[in-house]
Amino acid sequence: MSSPGERDDLTTLEGIRRTFARRFEVSRLGYHALGEAVLQAYWANAAERGRPASAMTFRNFLQGKTVLRDPTALELYFAELGATDDEMRTIRGTLQRELARRVAAPRQRAALSALGDRAIEAMPYSRAIAECEVVTQFEESIAAPVAFVTPTDYMLGAGAPSTPDPDPEKWGVVPYLRALLRYLEDMERDFVESLASIPKRDAARRQLAVAADLREALSAYAGWLLHWPTYAELFFSRRRYVLHGSVPEEQRQLAIALAKRCSRFLHAPLSRFVLEVLFEGEDPQRRLASSEASIALEAIAQRALAIPHAFYVTVVLGSSGTGAAFQAAYQLRREEAGNRVDGPLFWTDAHDSIVDAYDETVRAANEAIERDPMITYGELKRLYDDQARAVRGAMHAVWEQDYASTIVREIGMLLIGALHERRVLSDREMLAATEALLVSRRGARILGATCDTSRFRSDEAPPLVHEAS
Repeated sequence: MSSPGERDDLTTLEGIRRTFARRFEVSRLGYHALGEAVLQAYWANAAERGRPASAMTFRNFLQGKTVLRDPTALELYFAELGATDDEMRTIRGTLQRELARRVAAPRQRAALSALGDRAIEAMPYSRAIAECEVVTQFEESIAAPVAFVTPTDYMLGAGAPSTPDPDPEKWGVVPYLRALLRYLEDMERDFVESLASIPKRDAARRQLAVAADLREALSAYAGWLLHWPTYAELFFSRRRYVLHGSVPEEQRQLAIALAKRCSRFLHAPLSRFVLEVLFEGEDPQRRLASSEASIALEAIAQRALAIPHAFYVTVVLGSSGTGAAFQAAYQLRREEAGNRVDGPLFWTDAHDSIVDAYDETVRAANEAIERDPMITYGELKRLYDDQARAVRGAMHAVWEQDYASTIVREIGMLLIGALHERRVLSDREMLAATEALLVSRRGARILGATCDTSRFRSDEAPPLVHEAS
């Protein structure tokens, strides 16, 4: 399509414009005829490419008169003018880079500042809704205004600085994972030093120590989820925070590597529990080092991590929004709260306060809107933020009663079952370990073992973690 000696340059925006301006001229089509051909191609296979822009938008693109917003809307025009598959790959990469560059530009960031939390908080609620409408539809989320626009921002934080912002609420997933890893490593170091101070001959104290460590490891992680909900929102997010585009592979792999290291924080406490409580006989270290035991430990670590995650989904998230998830999970217990039912305590003032606090906050917010239609979004947001902070203590009490109190029993029995299934424990050892853990006095002390949770303060600001270049 190019003139002799002239090479198409598709690695720059201007190169793409020059190339397809020439090809359009050679095609001898008018813009409306080209647009008609593009629409026919789209309707013939609508699922293959994005919905095309108008022919006039394509003309304005070639003439440099339009702002680049959706590169996929131009793809069918390039294909209709003869772009090959290899050329299309180059074009997509160029347009995505240009889009990311524009979003990261200072002028664009200034334009987006209206969607920042502080600016929105100062707006009347009705205007804040209007400002966020397009963006929330784009994200398929109405939970919050945009916090991270590009994948790089999502990875490193708003603006993708070389070091994280001092405010953890502005961090991306990588700084949060780095801070969490440091928190977990400090906790593990404390566990190891505490156990090392107990003589080998004092088996009873060592068993209590490793059981308490197992419980407190999960309690510490649950506390992290409770006090730093932005971490969980980023870590588990499907696409609430990410404008899908060119994801930096190096940063993605870094996030995966950090998540893998964090996810293994339970392996050491589980191993010590197996060695001190479940294994008897000669050479327990060799048995634990086998492939079968390693697979069993990883499977149970995965099940154990589900416990704080269930707490976060059911209690922390489940008591916001409509509050339906929390109330559904505790429906029967709440109905039976006034009756004398045998067994452990199942409903307390902490449970009641979580339900009542959110119901009261919803009523207060609705009344505030009725009193003042021009109330700012920030005033409403503060009502819900204050409520979330006020019930953290109650949520922690619910964690201790409904989750932490049964951790050693649940994980101990899962370990016994998994190790027996993998033939690491014999039938006799499996029965002996089950009996010792569930029906003996020693087992009762092990199941109820706790340690000083003040050592692991998840409510303090995470340390500022410098990014690798």
